[in-house]
Amino acid sequence: MTRRLRCMTAVLCLCAALPLAAQISIPELFAPVMDTADMLSQEQEHTLDTYLRRLSSDTGVQIVVFTLPSLGEYSIESYSLAAAEAWQLGQEGADNGALLTVALAERSIRIETGYGLEADLTDAQCGLIIRNIIAPRFQQNDYAGGIFAGVQAMASAAAGEQAAQGLAASEEIEQAMSDRRFDFSITDIITVIAIVFIVMWFNPVIGSAYTGRRFRRTAGGRFKSGGFKGGGFKGGGGRFGGGGASGSW
Repeated sequence: MTRRLRCMTAVLCLCAALPLAAQISIPELFAPVMDTADMLSQEQEHTLDTYLRRLSSDTGVQIVVFTLPSLGEYSIESYSLAAAEAWQLGQEGADNGALLTVALAERSIRIETGYGLEADLTDAQCGLIIRNIIAPRFQQNDYAGGIFAGVQAMASAAAGEQAAQGLAASEEIEQAMSDRRFDFSITDIITVIAIVFIVMWFNPVIGSAYTGRRFRRTAGGRFKSGGFKGGGFKGGGGRFGGGGASGSW
């Protein structure tokens, strides 16, 4: 899909969430691993945190992992884009940020890419990473393995294989990514047509609500403190336009 169509897709997702969009609560970014669903052990979270900080420091590419217990009334596309825009991942001007969002209750996965990574971490590659790398491991309840391998595949596409070494076996990732097929269904075509007409009638106002430091989501939709805490981490001003892919396990 072109950047224009991705932008239109993002607008459609936000329109679908209105009038609830203003209620989306995104935690303040403090680390590259925002594991609010407790899918990782503290040791696994520390390993991933160290890897992503090094990737950001060495290459400028910022990848954040965001897990949450439930999406509530929102789609994963709306929630993921709201978080990516709130956190402004990647460098200003380079827009080289990416977000891996996992919703545990809905068994949904989303990779969101900044404008600057769309040529390297393409929509098709995002789909392959979810379908061939993350989902099969999640189906075996290997959440850490799926997240680690998925993140390394994202890093390899965004920053190069050499810069991305360290989390998972590169040979397995390369094999999983060798399937370059990306299927478009009639649903995709209908969705694009619907976007054209819906955007003509809506002028959405995008807002992001911010909450406190580190959070765990409760039944009331809020987040509370807990888990591994690394040093300060924040986005560099990168922009997002709805590029990426979604899937499930």
